[in-house]
Amino acid sequence: MASLTQNNKIAVAAVSIFFLSFSAMLFFMDRGEVSPDYLKSSVLEAEMTNGEEHSVYFSEGDAANQESEGSSNQFKKTEDSYRKLINKYYEPFFVLKPEGKAKFLSENFSSKYGYELDEIDQKGFFSYMYPEDLPDFVTEYTSVIQSGKAVNGIGPFRFINKDGKLSVHIISLLPVIADDGKVVEVIGCIKDITSKVDDISEAKEQKEAEEAQKLEEQKAAENSSQKSADEDTAVSKDQEAGSDDAGKDATGEKTNATSAENDSTSEKSPEGNLSNLLGDFFKPTSSAKLSSVYSDAVNYR
Repeated sequence: MASLTQNNKIAVAAVSIFFLSFSAMLFFMDRGEVSPDYLKSSVLEAEMTNGEEHSVYFSEGDAANQESEGSSNQFKKTEDSYRKLINKYYEPFFVLKPEGKAKFLSENFSSKYGYELDEIDQKGFFSYMYPEDLPDFVTEYTSVIQSGKAVNGIGPFRFINKDGKLSVHIISLLPVIADDGKVVEVIGCIKDITSKVDDISEAKEQKEAEEAQKLEEQKAAENSSQKSADEDTAVSKDQEAGSDDAGKDATGEKTNATSAENDSTSEKSPEGNLSNLLGDFFKPTSSAKLSSVYSDAVNYR
């Protein structure tokens, strides 16, 4: 039984290792693309203004203006500019100020996870990270702020969606650096691997369930074998007991036969039978004893 339990543990461990290995492969999937270490703020601003005198950056005070037609056009232009510079044309992304305050959210970020910019600003972007994953994310984020260098494919990090569900992300962080060398914002590009992780988790749970079922079947087979062995032992003992009883019956019959034979012999010999019944009264008397008795009788007369 101990070996079966050990085998089951090994199987579960193998599934877990597969899960971790596959997840690690997912983590590094977008490292094939060459990403810059940082983005110059002057380049970003030039791309966004496109020769205009004002910037189209969005800040917390401008979030409400995204609903207007003019702001909508600016929003689209801002998103296109970011995507062009970071070379990410389809994935959701966010832009944070160094202190972690949200500056911009891509349209598919808002539609996928349910938050608009003003909603994220109410609590701060970090508040929507899963608590257990937040320390690791903050560590990576702080490293980007301090070093001014990008990090690619970090995570996985869980994010709390507006509907309360969790999404799982691999994130690349790209700093935007001003002319004085300071990081003025950080662009976060998201690779959502929620469905892949769900598939792996489901496969892992199914494998564990199969292993548990196998173990139960093995236990049931062992119990059945043990029960059969116990029944065979009981039958064997019953047979041995029956043999002993038969031997005792045979011995008793033999003894009874001997007694009957003796009784039969006694019936055939009356003298012997009388002798047994009357004892010494009819035992044969010696001639010497008879002479003595006769002599005493004569003298008495």
